Amino acid sequence: MNEEIFYTTGELADMAGITYKSIRVYVEKGLLVPDRITEAGYKLFSRQSVERLQRILMFKYLDFSLEEIGNVLEKENVQESLDKRKELIELRLTHLNQIKKAVEDMQSLSDENSWNKMIEIMKLTSQKEEVIKQYIKSDNLEKRINIHKYSTSEVEWYDYLIDKCDIEENMNILDIGCGNGMLWYRERNSLPGNINIYLVDNSKAMLEAARKLYSGEQDFYANKKINFHYIICDAAGINELPELKLKKYQRIMANHMLYHMEENERKILLRDANDMLTDDGKFIASTIGKNHMKEIFELAGEYDKNIKAPEWFSRGFNLENGEEQLKEYFSDIIRFSHDNNLIVPEPEAIYDYLCSLPEMEKAMGRNKNTIIKFLKSKVTENEPFFISKNTGVFIAKKKL
Repeated sequence: MNEEIFYTTGELADMAGITYKSIRVYVEKGLLVPDRITEAGYKLFSRQSVERLQRILMFKYLDFSLEEIGNVLEKENVQESLDKRKELIELRLTHLNQIKKAVEDMQSLSDENSWNKMIEIMKLTSQKEEVIKQYIKSDNLEKRINIHKYSTSEVEWYDYLIDKCDIEENMNILDIGCGNGMLWYRERNSLPGNINIYLVDNSKAMLEAARKLYSGEQDFYANKKINFHYIICDAAGINELPELKLKKYQRIMANHMLYHMEENERKILLRDANDMLTDDGKFIASTIGKNHMKEIFELAGEYDKNIKAPEWFSRGFNLENGEEQLKEYFSDIIRFSHDNNLIVPEPEAIYDYLCSLPEMEKAMGRNKNTIIKFLKSKVTENEPFFISKNTGVFIAKKKL
């Protein structure tokens, strides 16, 4: 019978080509557990520990944090974790390409004008982690949606939006930045038959959430001949994909997403969207106004004066400046405003909403108990919290 072989910490480090300190850190974090400890206090590791260390180093090479590695080794499906990592890398590459383009644009400008471009580059860099967090998970979007169940409107938002879309049978519909696709689930009974809906998002997690949502009503959609197509793509790249650009669409939608885009990319998207419309097609873009949800940020600012509304609430593409941007690419632009506010009786709903915003997630999570206590002093069932919404939609026709 072969005697089992054990390795000291130093031997294990030499075999793996890493430092003694690295092994010690993995042990302290519980990622690597010694199989034996001698009377003298030396830690010994078996061949199984060597194999586990190889897995740890592989995930470390893939830029997983130690906490993420622990979850992968003990709880999560490895393939799902690798899929998440791949998506994260793709998002970072997209972000780096944005910065590269901004630098190239700056090189072509005069010294005086280049300072504005430099500020743009700095903003893109600072937004990196927020962009990643925004799209790596679908639950943040779901948390933001949940607070809107306290709406005072007689017409629910999805009903309002789908009515403005005026969708008919035999249409091709392109939904850019579709998120979790909740619109097409909530409004399934209102949809005509025999339509193709092309769902585009740069997050695989979002598209998978949409696919899962629709799978529960698979027979319903099949009977109505409603077909979904799932495309992972950055919004500004829709005209580069053969499966998209070779078709024409009666409706192209960009709902609550144009304000997230950098100006140059937004212009590319609007230009391409007009080109991809049929002659009688319509472009539909919903967005928010500058004072959207202002009370919730004033409340958060009362707790911590450093908390501000996200910058994209007041810049980019909003109800105040949207028409001016659209008229360069489309014709007959009409703006509709949704009459709606929120009356929220649950402090946890306000907390969840704030946490769902990437810019605030870390600050909110760090002091959860204190913040919840503060919110409970301000929000109760007897004294619910009023939040004014400022949402609407632009309908534009193809410019011929």
